[in-house]
Amino acid sequence: MATGTEQWILDLKTIRGKSDVRLLAQQIVDSQSWDIWIELMQLPDKQLARRAGWVWEHVVGNFPDAVRRNEPKLLRIMAQTDERAVRRSCLKAFSMSLPSGDQLGELLELSAAEALNRSASLAARVYALEVLFQISGLIPEVRGEFKAILDQCSREHAPSIRSRCKRYEKSMATRWHNQK
Repeated sequence: MATGTEQWILDLKTIRGKSDVRLLAQQIVDSQSWDIWIELMQLPDKQLARRAGWVWEHVVGNFPDAVRRNEPKLLRIMAQTDERAVRRSCLKAFSMSLPSGDQLGELLELSAAEALNRSASLAARVYALEVLFQISGLIPEVRGEFKAILDQCSREHAPSIRSRCKRYEKSMATRWHNQK
């Protein structure tokens, strides 16, 4: 009989759709198996790592505190993994729940690099822009850098990136008009 990590891996292998992902995410929230799940996102089997990231997105949707409890580990995964889907999942999680002040600088750097990385998936780049937008709302000093990234990204052909840039530019104009 499989236990612990072995059981989670078996569960990952049997995922067939979104309902399986939601069920598995709820089991993780109920058992609060954060450490094991973070390890699963680093599996050498890329398909299982992607599935683990997909489940992690749903965990964070149900339990945003999961990000706060695992900030350094998620940032390390983002910095070290070459699996695009796992980076996207980490960015999506951070877009739902920003880390504490100590981790914001590292997340800012990783998000800026991902937003400007043309080989990254469009979804990852959009989540990176969302994270940068949220950070720039908290730290006015980074707004100039965020505007420069938006300018660079808005010249691209991808409609999803261009529309997101326009949305942030409009929002910046109304929210930060009177702030310096």
